[in-house]
Amino acid sequence: MIEKRYKIEEYYKETKKYIYNYISKYLSSKEDIEDLVSVVFLKFIDKYNDIKNKGEKFIKNYLFKIAKTKLIDFFRVNKKYQTYEIIDNIKNSESIDLDNYLQNKLIIEKLLSNLNDEEKEILILKIVDNLTFKEIAALKKTNINTVIWKFNKIIKKLEKIKENMEK
Repeated sequence: MIEKRYKIEEYYKETKKYIYNYISKYLSSKEDIEDLVSVVFLKFIDKYNDIKNKGEKFIKNYLFKIAKTKLIDFFRVNKKYQTYEIIDNIKNSESIDLDNYLQNKLIIEKLLSNLNDEEKEILILKIVDNLTFKEIAALKKTNINTVIWKFNKIIKKLEKIKENMEK
């Protein structure tokens, strides 16, 4: 029981910041974000015995799956919140050229479709979640130099694919 509590606390300390940042990409209310982080870890505690022997990488990915599921549940239950959140985001954003936006979105989707899951994960953690290479290395349980090398390789791969698309 003490070992279980220790391991859960360890996962909490290692991943709370990442789960919080992930959820905060979709919600602006600090209270809602903190509530959802709590719900994620309560669900994790409930399921820990079922997954504890599956390895750290699986467990950390499982935490993000819980976060994603709980975020979707939150939006289903709080449909008004979602609508107001979207309206608020639109009001606060600068006007955009819809055609340009859609064209860029298509280009990004085509580029990302050429990456494997690990490459997408590293790219998203670095660019979208704005994590440092050190934080990504810690999350992936690998050397920081490996993460930097993989990130640079991904960028070169995307540049080459984009060049081929423009021809």
